[in-house]
Amino acid sequence: MIYIIIIIIGLLIFSAIIYGTYYSSIPKDFIKVENEILYFEERIRWESETGGNTGHISMPTWYEPIISYNYLDIKYMYKAKINISLDAPDFNKSIEIFISPKNPEDARHKLSK
Repeated sequence: MIYIIIIIIGLLIFSAIIYGTYYSSIPKDFIKVENEILYFEERIRWESETGGNTGHISMPTWYEPIISYNYLDIKYMYKAKINISLDAPDFNKSIEIFISPKNPEDARHKLSK
């Protein structure tokens, strides 16, 4: 039984690595598009002693930007699949958005320095 649990945990970790690698890379055929941060979603993680979603705050609040971009006069919304965690909302933060010209909804981001 313990071997099955270890295998399942290993598969979950492997899947997370593959998912993160896929969405953190920007393919060569993607193009950069102009974008605008529309608003931020506030994230708070709550946990109880039993592991539920009620109780005390277990980590600081963070903010995820929701971004719009246009391609061929069509407006799209982007929410990162790989977390963009900001300590405070910052509408001046430069986030580059790259899209697939074949499928403009397939977008990736890169934080500018």
